[in-house]
Amino acid sequence: MSPFTEPLATALRLRALGAALAGSLVGRLSLALSLAAWLVFAAALLVVDALLQRDLSTQTGRHIHAAVERAASDLDARVAERLRALDAVAAYWRQSDRSADAAAEALNGWPVLTAMFEIVLITDAEGRVIGDVPPRPERRALSVSSREYFARARDSARAVVGEPYVGRVVGRPLMPFAVALRDKSGRFQGAVVGVIELRGGRLFHDLAAASIGEQGRYLVVSRSGQLLLDADSTRELGQLPDRPQDQFVHRAIEGWRGWTRLTDAHGDAAGIAAAQPMTQAPWIVLGILPEAESGAALRRLDQVLLAAGIGGALLVAVLAALIARGSLAPLARLRSEVEAIDAGQRAGSVDESGPTEVLRVARAFNRLLTTRERAELALSAREAFHRTLSD
Repeated sequence: MSPFTEPLATALRLRALGAALAGSLVGRLSLALSLAAWLVFAAALLVVDALLQRDLSTQTGRHIHAAVERAASDLDARVAERLRALDAVAAYWRQSDRSADAAAEALNGWPVLTAMFEIVLITDAEGRVIGDVPPRPERRALSVSSREYFARARDSARAVVGEPYVGRVVGRPLMPFAVALRDKSGRFQGAVVGVIELRGGRLFHDLAAASIGEQGRYLVVSRSGQLLLDADSTRELGQLPDRPQDQFVHRAIEGWRGWTRLTDAHGDAAGIAAAQPMTQAPWIVLGILPEAESGAALRRLDQVLLAAGIGGALLVAVLAALIARGSLAPLARLRSEVEAIDAGQRAGSVDESGPTEVLRVARAFNRLLTTRERAELALSAREAFHRTLSD
């Protein structure tokens, strides 16, 4: 058998079926009803799909933003705890009226600070490091007078959060917290500096390990555009690059908060992101859920609606055929009666009942029968008359 025989036979059967349907009044009516119902059903599915997709996106976005708000609140509490600890140290030292040198000697007696920070420094009024935990001899030759956090702490009455920098000794990105040490007269004597490590440090440890869903992650950026935390370990911490996929981060730095859908450079959906600024530090917590996960529910919805559409189309076709057959049943009855009369299996007229259109056809047929019977009677009479004349 030729490989083209079966496809050709299938095509011929489909063509014959189409011709039969096109030539059948039931087929035509079924097709018309099916087409109309399919169009209405498809439009309804599109509307439902759009509404459900909008609702799912909104729910997902709100869920991500709520998670980001909780993360920002928790991080705010951790930052506030460290700032209060530094303020408490400064207040204690002001009341004791001790010098910065004495503070350096007592540094190991402040377990609260050493538990909260990876590095604790004591500087004198000129910014020279005079004490540190853990002790590193090379730090004693350093001066932090050029660091912005030192100047801000010196001019502030409260502890401050500085800008991140790369430590000259450890060579890793660090985040400083600083508070001024003053005597009873308010004269600046030095500063206590608590330093956390941005990667692997205590402050961000829990947030770095957390996730949004299965594939989502958190980011923390400063208002100056510094990337402080990204669970994606392949990204370097530091100045945030001006990449198209990071535009929502720059919007957050400018003051935007809430959630939004992300798009890539081609305009395709890339996921959902949310942002929430912090109150205790000039930082912003962000959350990103990639499209592979955020769009999974939407794709499942599309599959369900597609299956419902196919099932609905089949159901509509069956119902349309039944409705068409039921609607044309009086016409089929009339046809049977006419065929019976034509075959001599029935005498008299057809039943004048049913819908208006069928009733009119039945009456017209009965009139035709009456006219034919009269014509036949007249013909019989003439033939009888002619036979009489012949005889």
